[in-house]
Amino acid sequence: MKLAAQVIDALAAKWDPDRYRDTYRAQVLELIKKKAEGEEIVVEEPEKQDAKVVDLMAALEASLAAAKKRPAGKSGKTAKTRKTVAKRKKSA
Repeated sequence: MKLAAQVIDALAAKWDPDRYRDTYRAQVLELIKKKAEGEEIVVEEPEKQDAKVVDLMAALEASLAAAKKRPAGKSGKTAKTRKTVAKRKKSA
C-alpha cells in the first residue's frame, strides 16, 4: 500500500482539461456525417490479442524509480497533497 501511495503521489499533477480531447465523440460524429451522406459504414472485427501478464509489483517499483528521477518541483504537489500524504504515512 505504501508503494502504491508513493507512486500515486509522485505522479500527481494539476488537472489541465485542455490537454485532453474527446476522440470518441469526434469519431461518432464523423460516422454520423458519413451515414447522412449515404456512405455505407463497414465495421471490421478487431483482431484478438493475447493477454499480456504484467508483474504489478515490478511495474510499481519501476514507476516510482522513474518518478524519483524527475527534477525537483515537477511533481505538481500542492500543500493539500502533502498534508494528505502525511496523514497516510501516520495511519500506515
